[in-house]
Amino acid sequence: YQDQIREILRVIIDKGRGIEVNTKNWTKKKELYPRVEYLSRMRKMNIPVMVNSDCHYPDLVNDGRKEVFELLKQAGFKSTRELVKGKWQDIAL
Repeated sequence: YQDQIREILRVIIDKGRGIEVNTKNWTKKKELYPRVEYLSRMRKMNIPVMVNSDCHYPDLVNDGRKEVFELLKQAGFKSTRELVKGKWQDIAL
C-alpha cells in the first residue's frame, strides 16, 4: 500500500491541495488520521495541512489539538492552514 500512499500524495500536490489532520481519536486511542508516520513525508513534500477534530461533541472539539500541533512541529511543520474570513491562510504553529 506504500506505493498507493505515494501516488495519493503526488495527486494532492498536483492538484494544489492540502491534507486534513484529524485529531478525533488522538486523546482516547493515540490514533491520528493520516497516521503519525506520514507527517514527515508530507512535510518533505511541502503539502499544507489543516487540523480538525471531526468531532460531534462540542466539549471535545479541541481534544488532542495541542498535542497534534507538537507532533506537526516535530515533523518540521511551521504552520497549518486555517480558513480566515473565507480565505485559506497559513497560521504559524
